[in-house]
Amino acid sequence: ADDHVTKPFSLVLLVKRIQALLRRYYVVEDIWHYQDVTVDFTSYQARVKNEEVAIKPKELLVLKCLIQHKNQVLSREQI
Repeated sequence: ADDHVTKPFSLVLLVKRIQALLRRYYVVEDIWHYQDVTVDFTSYQARVKNEEVAIKPKELLVLKCLIQHKNQVLSREQI
């Protein structure tokens, strides 16, 4: 059975559980490159044309999920 988190929960706990599930099922490089974009999933940093841009942890998790499911349509619940 998949892990679950009951309400109320902290964002830190949710992120840790998601990271554990991702490590278990998917392998994504710590640093992702696409054209002029570089994202470091470990340090939560993103760069476009070598200039740092602000990215929130939730946005980073969504991006990581979309990268892992390339060419797939995901529902809001799956993300």
